Amino acid sequence: MRAKRRKERSRLPLTLAAAAVLFALFAGLTASRLEAARLEQLLNQIEKNIKLYSDEEQKLKTLFSSLTSPAKIYDNCKDQWGMVITKPKIIYVPATMPPPLVPSSRSQHSSLPSFFDFSVSSVN
Repeated sequence: MRAKRRKERSRLPLTLAAAAVLFALFAGLTASRLEAARLEQLLNQIEKNIKLYSDEEQKLKTLFSSLTSPAKIYDNCKDQWGMVITKPKIIYVPATMPPPLVPSSRSQHSSLPSFFDFSVSSVN
């Protein structure tokens, strides 16, 4: 009988250790499944936000392109400020050269500094 009790006593710590290990494994498995579910929910929320922001971005791009189109700008200018497009005026510029700069004597422009002197000295 004593031998049987010893055998049972020696098995008890091993059984308790095995039960503790199994409990720890199941607890870890449960915790990892809960964490996976939480992360999946977070990922779904992020994907939902991405779709919302993508839709908003598309709407804003459409609005921006409609506001910056030349036809829309012309219509706004015409309606709000009364702008009208007229025929362009053609200005003819003569092809002749302007007359050469005539040097002036310093006595006429005595108030000007010396670097404005356009007098020409004759070189012999």
